[in-house]
Amino acid sequence: MLNLLLLTQAAFAAPQDVAFLSNKGVLYVQVYKAATLAADLSHDHAIQAVGWSGKGTWDAEDYSACNISLSVPVNNLQVDKPEIRKMAGIEGTISESMRQDVKKHMLSDVQLDADKYPMITFQSTSCQGSGSSMTLKGNFTMHGKTNAISVPVTVTNDNGLSIKGSFPLKATDYGIEPYSAMFGAVGNKDEMKITFDLVAAPK
Repeated sequence: MLNLLLLTQAAFAAPQDVAFLSNKGVLYVQVYKAATLAADLSHDHAIQAVGWSGKGTWDAEDYSACNISLSVPVNNLQVDKPEIRKMAGIEGTISESMRQDVKKHMLSDVQLDADKYPMITFQSTSCQGSGSSMTLKGNFTMHGKTNAISVPVTVTNDNGLSIKGSFPLKATDYGIEPYSAMFGAVGNKDEMKITFDLVAAPK
């Protein structure tokens, strides 16, 4: 067992090409209801990325050598799966019909416009840190808009590579107006949060 662990650590002890595994990691967005007149009719949402792909280069001894890229198919986004709502700390469940309505609106041309912008992507520009702490910087693209982001993350190298973190973003920074209905009586906040746990394996 010790020999196996040492071999696993050695696999990440020099620059390695890695693949991030969507079936092992998790990536989701929290969308918050706004404090509107009829806020009791609104819901917080947890939107999970499914079928995403990622790749990169990783050196456990030199984080500055990292290169990470991720691609998320917009049409594969899943709305309010019970296990993701629980993971996000959101109480209660959403009916299947409501989940479908939320997804239909989310993918429409007044929100993410999935037909025109089918992918959400991230490309790192730098990694700084050591041990369990790292700052991951890069370009995040959604709805055809790209912004630079800087995310503090937790790194685990003990038994393969895991990178965990979260960062806030605003829909309007990506040309998206937050959902609003009933003349503004219900709607979502501009602010959202993306949470991720990326698990990698050598390619």
